[in-house]
Amino acid sequence: MKRVLIALIALSCFTARAGDLPPASPAAPLTGPNAPASAASIEEFLALTDAQKMVKNIMAQMDRYFAAVMPKSINGHPITPEQKAEMIRITTKITGIFQEELTWEKLEPMYVEIYQRSFTQQELDGAIAFYKTPSGQAIVRKLPVVVQNTMVAMQSRVGPLMEKVNKMMADKTRELQKADSGKPTG
Repeated sequence: MKRVLIALIALSCFTARAGDLPPASPAAPLTGPNAPASAASIEEFLALTDAQKMVKNIMAQMDRYFAAVMPKSINGHPITPEQKAEMIRITTKITGIFQEELTWEKLEPMYVEIYQRSFTQQELDGAIAFYKTPSGQAIVRKLPVVVQNTMVAMQSRVGPLMEKVNKMMADKTRELQKADSGKPTG
């Protein structure tokens, strides 16, 4: 699930960073440098940055995640063929729900609305100009690999940190249990 969340965060950061920007003023002029970005320019930007492909990749990661996590949820206990079939059925149902609800056709209008609230036409024109350059397209091609490598590097750092946190929590739990066992009951 961590990978799916990281991928979703990366998608958000890569395509917009809209959450970092204040909402567009309702009184923003419809023309000029402060005009909201047009739907057509947003769609062009999304196409240039392969946003649709990124959504598909995230969905594929989610499918793999659910397929991998279900067998682990039994903690090594043997399961019957019927239980295995039920796990497959549930996993298929869960991924089907995500695939049905998170299609590009359903997400694109949300992106357009968020971008219109977040970017002026002038800002998006500049971004489009950049992403049309060889450097911009290199970023589009290479950023998924950068994100993947970052996720792997972060996992190698987070693992040992989680071990320390778990040890601290276990020590504190034992300390609290010891303190509680020494209290008189009323």
